[in-house]
Amino acid sequence: MVRNEKNTQKDKKAIDGEWGIHFSDRFLANERFDPFQSYFDQDGMQIGHRTIFNPIRLHRPFEFKHTNHSSHERKNDNFSDTFCELVQGKSPAIVITKDELLVNDLFSLKSRAENLNSSIVFTAINLYPPISRIVKNINLNKEHSKKLPRGLSFIHVFTNHYKLPEDIPNGEWETFFRNYRLTLKESISHKAISSTDNLQVATFFNIGSRAGASISHLHGQTILRLNKNGTGAKQNSYMISSKQNENNCKKCQLWVDIDDSTSFQGLSLIKRMIFRNTHWIAVLAYAPMRDSHIRLIPYRHISNIWSMNDDELSSLASILIKCNKRLTSFIEKYGERYYLSIDRNIIFNQHYSTKKGHFHMFIDILPVQQTGGAELFDDQKFSMIYPEEVALKMGSED
Repeated sequence: MVRNEKNTQKDKKAIDGEWGIHFSDRFLANERFDPFQSYFDQDGMQIGHRTIFNPIRLHRPFEFKHTNHSSHERKNDNFSDTFCELVQGKSPAIVITKDELLVNDLFSLKSRAENLNSSIVFTAINLYPPISRIVKNINLNKEHSKKLPRGLSFIHVFTNHYKLPEDIPNGEWETFFRNYRLTLKESISHKAISSTDNLQVATFFNIGSRAGASISHLHGQTILRLNKNGTGAKQNSYMISSKQNENNCKKCQLWVDIDDSTSFQGLSLIKRMIFRNTHWIAVLAYAPMRDSHIRLIPYRHISNIWSMNDDELSSLASILIKCNKRLTSFIEKYGERYYLSIDRNIIFNQHYSTKKGHFHMFIDILPVQQTGGAELFDDQKFSMIYPEEVALKMGSED
């Protein structure tokens, strides 16, 4: 049996049947920037460390303790988790897209239970969103309204139950990316969103409880932030780095020098590359955030996945499977030595605006690893192994 959180009767009205729609003040998100780790830029945007508070997250089910992780069976009737119940039509949801078909408006209020077993993947509104999905007028004081992180929070769910990314067949990953492309295109062109000049897009996978997942059923998440409160320091650094190289993109240069044994600003790939195909390269990060940190970079100078063509998405599916399989093999053999867990995060670093097309997107695959106080003292990592050595060890697993 899988343990589900028990909601009180008082909470039930605000939660059940309202995937991502919460109007009670006590279920609205709130945002704070650390005054000692933030500043205002020339446009009045606050930049730095921020914390988002949302009590609705407390009601998420935690379904790892009693779920059989070792099984790779794909039939949903062998599992009993929140997403399996959605797939089987036992729980209501607001499904936005499924298998590259738009089925609902982004701001729909109608949740319903439907059997999704015939689909490969679907995107729905998150029932426990980290930000607030405001779809009708509610009374907010001016101060709360200013600090309210608004937007959309999606879950992207494979209908079959998988544990790790490499367990998912290539064709299902391709369907996932095409469905994701449709969802994001519809979101950005929606009349309630298209006028936003500071849309922030965060897409990620939390895989395993130590990576922050509360449900074992493998799924991705996307958060679209619509407000102008500001941005985190890391995303800001990515954008500044791109602006500084707008006419000489570092990531494009990597492809030019891909077979060169000399280095471009210390970024030579020859000893860190583990895979490449026509559209993507996979390398061990030059200065990893965690040991065995893999970075995927597209050949085309493109700022986001939803602007990609089918061939690029197909190539991404293939290289994503290969990289995760290679990472799993490395961790199974060397993980204990380097304090690495098989749990991992996959982060899609991308930007939505065509006006800022200088941003060259990339994807990070990050295994869970213990960190220490010195690493928390600053934005830094103390590593036990060079990425070139990791590449050699990963290469030996073929």
